[in-house]
Amino acid sequence: MNNAMAHALATRVFKEILNARSCKDLLQIVESDPVLYRNRLNREDYPELRLFISTEEIKALKASGVLTQNGRFHADLSATNMSPLEKLLYAMAWKNGDLSKIAHIVDGVHSAGSSIPRESGPGQVFHQFGRHLADRNEPIIDQHVLRGFKLWKTPGADEKQTNSIRRMSLLDRQSDWIGAYKLWLKTAALTTELRQDSQHVMNIDSVLFALGKTIKLGRIDT
Repeated sequence: MNNAMAHALATRVFKEILNARSCKDLLQIVESDPVLYRNRLNREDYPELRLFISTEEIKALKASGVLTQNGRFHADLSATNMSPLEKLLYAMAWKNGDLSKIAHIVDGVHSAGSSIPRESGPGQVFHQFGRHLADRNEPIIDQHVLRGFKLWKTPGADEKQTNSIRRMSLLDRQSDWIGAYKLWLKTAALTTELRQDSQHVMNIDSVLFALGKTIKLGRIDT
């Protein structure tokens, strides 16, 4: 897919998002396009997330010693009396080297609903995920979502700029764009019918995941 095709696809997808009247319409954007469909969010790997985490629950975990005051798992947690489910999930996080990432999620839960953007730095995706876990009005943002949004918002980008957007993989220095995307979700001319659906933010994320993955530079899909 060349840059002109990538820009055209982003323009079309956002036009359809703005015209959508329901989450079913949003899903149809991906399902009706073979390439987007191939690059869709796999619901077997990522089934619908229905859990919430409150700041009170995080405070309780800190008070009990499960989390440190810095939001990390206590170093001796694996020696405590955990349920079989807790053991499996902790072991998976340990093996993947993900234990330290919990602090970014915890920080996101605490800052959910705040209009103050997070400063640039590592852990942007997990921080925003924490915000989403505490507030469904907060989107889930990853590299693909932001890639699609950036390309759409820069229709006049030259080849170098476009290539840079399409290559983007890390969000460490993208805090301004994360803020811009969140502001767009609140102010975009979405239809009244779509806004009334409590799942519309998550479904827009899913559409943009497919878009951003499709336009990522180096993909062989056409």
